[in-house]
Amino acid sequence: MQEFSYSAPDGADAAVTALGAPNAVVIAGGTELLNWMRLGIVGPAALVDVARLGPR
Repeated sequence: MQEFSYSAPDGADAAVTALGAPNAVVIAGGTELLNWMRLGIVGPAALVDVARLGPR
C-alpha cells in the first residue's frame, strides 16, 4: 500500500481546505476504500475523514 496522509477536520472549512490537497479523497466510515487501497486498485495521497462533522 502506498503512503498517504490522514486528517479528521473538526469543521467544514477545515475539511474543504484538506480536500484541496492533490489526490485527496473523503472517507466517512463504511467504505471499501481501504480494501481497494490494500489491493492497489486506488492510491490516494490524502484521506480526509468527515465522519466527525455530522449532519447540518
